[in-house]
Amino acid sequence: CDSVVLETRTNELSNYILPACDMYTGDQHLRLMQGISEFKAHNHKVELYIVSAGYGLLHETQHIAPYECTFSTMTAKQINEWSTTLQIPQQCAKVFSQNSFDLVIVLLGDKYLRALQLSNSTEFNSPTIFLCANKSKELIKGQGKIFTVPLAATEAKQFHCGLVGLKGEVAKLLLMRMRTARAIPNEVFSNFLGYIDHDYNPNELPLPSVTKERHAPNVITQ
Repeated sequence: CDSVVLETRTNELSNYILPACDMYTGDQHLRLMQGISEFKAHNHKVELYIVSAGYGLLHETQHIAPYECTFSTMTAKQINEWSTTLQIPQQCAKVFSQNSFDLVIVLLGDKYLRALQLSNSTEFNSPTIFLCANKSKELIKGQGKIFTVPLAATEAKQFHCGLVGLKGEVAKLLLMRMRTARAIPNEVFSNFLGYIDHDYNPNELPLPSVTKERHAPNVITQ
């Protein structure tokens, strides 16, 4: 990854620039966007942020060009150095410190979590749920309202989804389950997987919408 090369490529590919939310085509992202679209259709507000190894922390509306850069092929040292260059730790810490969200959901793999460079001093002022692998839990640090939901092969089988798209599928089910709620149910924190799986069929549409607009959730993905 190189900032000069990225700028050059951005200029070369100016005809292919899209909002960040429309640029990514991975299974996790597509499943997540299904949930976000359905949640917004019920008069709720969602903000999506994307951790990009090319651009840093992207808001969903930010326009970007196609690029080839990923944390997945980097060593821990390279991740720390490059994420610092992109100011990802500072940008994410600023989002986490806000207290205006009903819920923050984080969908990041191991190396992208490492790019956040979370520490014991990182402040989480809105309830924050990390959907992650068991091995990634050690990277989740901070003070405040933090919850982790480990996902593995058992959950992939439970929700009939491959591991690659699992975090996106789980987030989608949560958003679709909450679309008629007027507040974040306590069960989201006490029994997350039970809540999204309880007598729920994502094909049972439509459900009645509510008219109260909420500023939740905030979603951070890769």
